Amino acid sequence: MPSNFARIALAVCCLAGCGREVFRAETKLEANGRVTRAIFQPKGETPESVRKPGVWSGGMTYSVERPAEPWGSPISSLPPLPEGQLPYFAAWGTFDSVAKLPEHYVVKAGSGLPDGKLVRKYETKDYGFVTEHLWRETLTDIVTIDDMHQARDELTRLLIDTGDDILRETFGNEYDFTDLAHWFDTEGRTWVAEILDVFFHSAGRTKGDKAWFDEFSSAALRICRRHGLDLPDLSEGLKEADLLQQTVMPFARDVVRRTVKRRDGRAVSDNVIEQIVATIFSGCSASRADDDLKANLPPALQVANAKVIVRRFGSDEKFQERLLPLAIRIFGLYRLRFLAPPRPFYYTLEVPGVITRTNGVFVSDHVVEWTFSAIDAYPHGYTMECRFLVPDTDRQKKLLNATPLTERNSLVKFAALVTHDQALRDTLRESITDESLTPLRSRLANRRLAAKKELLGTKEHEATKLELDHLERLFRLLKLTEP
Repeated sequence: MPSNFARIALAVCCLAGCGREVFRAETKLEANGRVTRAIFQPKGETPESVRKPGVWSGGMTYSVERPAEPWGSPISSLPPLPEGQLPYFAAWGTFDSVAKLPEHYVVKAGSGLPDGKLVRKYETKDYGFVTEHLWRETLTDIVTIDDMHQARDELTRLLIDTGDDILRETFGNEYDFTDLAHWFDTEGRTWVAEILDVFFHSAGRTKGDKAWFDEFSSAALRICRRHGLDLPDLSEGLKEADLLQQTVMPFARDVVRRTVKRRDGRAVSDNVIEQIVATIFSGCSASRADDDLKANLPPALQVANAKVIVRRFGSDEKFQERLLPLAIRIFGLYRLRFLAPPRPFYYTLEVPGVITRTNGVFVSDHVVEWTFSAIDAYPHGYTMECRFLVPDTDRQKKLLNATPLTERNSLVKFAALVTHDQALRDTLRESITDESLTPLRSRLANRRLAAKKELLGTKEHEATKLELDHLERLFRLLKLTEP
């Protein structure tokens, strides 16, 4: 029953805490795989294991809360301060590889659920004269579509059964709630399933509050109207109290009027309908009639609620222990935005070479920044990605007596040539291993000869022409004379 969603809210709020939580990181990659990282984040969100001496080679300190933006100096310039009551932790250090970076961000989900983390993937591809680097760092959430469906069904069952018990405990055996429970178990269950599917999929497709809200609210309105609740467009600025009184409460009264019966066959009075609706909405009511009757409802509801919770679960704490994991499996670790504190992330990455692709924002030719909120990790995680090319000038000088591959244009063209041409990469590797251009020159001559001998229009001829084109373009990029 809807009244129990308040308990979910309370439980998640206790998990999330309150206040603004800013997360910053400055990362610098070297061509050899070494990495320097500096972090600034809430002390309470930082595992004790990474706040110990020796973890960060550069240093660590504590800080007061600082404005999210702008920062005019690096994290490592923060003054050294003892921990005391300071709420933020900062640290910096250099590590031999990305794999050795401390696991400085962990959100415990509890109840056997996986933790929220920063998961990093760093790969390199050696193309001889140029190395392609790929950096991915993902803020993970824990939600999958199949598990969300399972948790949704479990939560719906739990709330329907508990809510039905509370109604019966509150109003006694004089009223029959069988049809109302059936409505929740059929129409209501389908309705919730459709809304939560839209919630999941719209969040997976869109990032940012407005984009997500626009898509979700538009689809949710259509779903509600299909089930008979004609809600106004939420963008029109209707207050929540007005929305409840003008649309939701009248709809709920109609459902109750159609599904609740007196066991003696008499009609259910408007006063009782009002009390049942108020019970469903945890004491909220739009009507001002019969204040004396309604004044007795909250205490009665509280007594009934307590009895049912103890009877079914043993204690209110045990009930919340059942609710919280289900809510997390549906809404994730961060997505309940109206409860969880804002968690803005400001992460920068400095790289050698030339950035060719990123989903971040360029700060300079070698620095990219990501600004996002933790809620953007719902449901599939938020990935910070950067691809960049680093020229090997030593190899180029040794074999080519020049460095033709250093500027963006030549690097990008070279990578485009060799990325999808295994034969060309193999020939390049052979030339570099032999420290001779003979394999490249021989390959070019061989392909030219084959192109003359093969029948025009055949698949073999077309493949040879494509390989020959790649070789000739490579020679021009490397500024080599052709054989």
